[in-house]
Amino acid sequence: MYATDFEYADKRLSDFNCITCYIGSSAGVSEADIGCDITFQTIKNNHSSIQYRTATSYDSVYTTSFEIMKKQCTNNLDDMYMTYEEVSVLTKWLNRREHRKFKVYSESGTTPDVHYYGSFNVKEKTINDRIAGLILTFTGNAPYGSGEAIRNEFSFISENSTFFIHGDSDELGIVYPVVTVIPKVDCLGSMCEIVNRTTETKVVLRDVRANEIITLDGEHKMIASNCSDHTSLYNDFNYEWLDILIDDESCANEYVVNIPCEISIEYRPIRKVGVC
Repeated sequence: MYATDFEYADKRLSDFNCITCYIGSSAGVSEADIGCDITFQTIKNNHSSIQYRTATSYDSVYTTSFEIMKKQCTNNLDDMYMTYEEVSVLTKWLNRREHRKFKVYSESGTTPDVHYYGSFNVKEKTINDRIAGLILTFTGNAPYGSGEAIRNEFSFISENSTFFIHGDSDELGIVYPVVTVIPKVDCLGSMCEIVNRTTETKVVLRDVRANEIITLDGEHKMIASNCSDHTSLYNDFNYEWLDILIDDESCANEYVVNIPCEISIEYRPIRKVGVC
């Protein structure tokens, strides 16, 4: 994909009458480093040359560099150069002390199912002391990007209902989604249980009320309720978060919930794709 435009902090590069480019002899967009460099911590005994893994971690966050210039609409070469005022506006937009959403678009206007969160460093690229464009270096807050949110919704009218979720992610392992549970019956003196039979984990919520909205944010390990008088909520949860297993076979996760209820499960899949 040849990226000519991108979105950052709710604005498009084209809003500033600019395009991505290479200012020089090479055409196209710069080579993309997709991050995802993994460091393995290993041990080896005295009787073997085999390294045994003890732990792994990502060694770097996602980063990529490319250049931008003004989109020339006339034959006047002077129009291609940026003014200091234009550079100031672009730098204010891109160079932030916070992580904002970054998403690229191709020449045809299509876009891959991936975005990143981060900020830009900005440098000027000059020709004969005039600003021909800017060199942008994006640094993300993670070693990879994210896909658009995947949301699964279920409604059950009977006890011990079963449902399935096929996990979607470029990273093998466990995903902890945001889960909303709305019981259809009172569980005062009893409990609501959601069991993942695939991973053998169980969410337990005690003393929940009919139509109470319970939100479990597994990624950030937070629980909340819209019922202000459920003051014992933090003691009524077993702190075992609903999970989704991502494996090589893309097997379905099988769940069973013991009470009639509505459940929504939402997560953003990891995408190990770079900007081309």
